Amino acid sequence: MVASGAITIAPDLRTVPGFNMYFKGLGPSNTFLREYWNSLNCTNKHENFGECFLDLGITFQQEAYVPSVVDAVNVVAMALHRYVKGQVCNIYIGQRLLTVLDSSESYPLLVPPADHGKTEQYVVLTRTG
Repeated sequence: MVASGAITIAPDLRTVPGFNMYFKGLGPSNTFLREYWNSLNCTNKHENFGECFLDLGITFQQEAYVPSVVDAVNVVAMALHRYVKGQVCNIYIGQRLLTVLDSSESYPLLVPPADHGKTEQYVVLTRTG
């Protein structure tokens, strides 16, 4: 159906700089990405989504909700950062000892090891989470 003489307003789409390149560099590294990878019929000859899109002639366009998701993650990260700054205890992250959470409320979130010599707990952040 076409509306003749209709006036429409289309606001500019806000995008997250660098997201397209980031996403195109991902591969089927977890369950959700693997399902998407398979649904597109990407194969092992493709190293990442960018190669698959190019090979299959798929035009990648960032969804309109991506900036909202990034904003929401940033809000949670800032709130957690402020919470962590208000609490104190020691936890190992990688090879570094950081001062962070220490309250009975925080223990379900992060429990520091009782004996760092025997029970080292490391938090490792990678591209795939």
